[in-house]
Amino acid sequence: MADEEAIDLLQQNLDEEIAMSDWLDSNIEPLTLRFATLSESGGTEAKK
Repeated sequence: MADEEAIDLLQQNLDEEIAMSDWLDSNIEPLTLRFATLSESGGTEAKK
């Protein structure tokens, strides 16, 4: 694999990681609150 190909793939991976980080930053609080609400009501079992 040429260096340029590796750089392109690594940049794509970095962009995806940044997007996931942004998503988590925006969603961690509401997801945690939802889980806590479900936990209090006994509805936290995983779906199969």
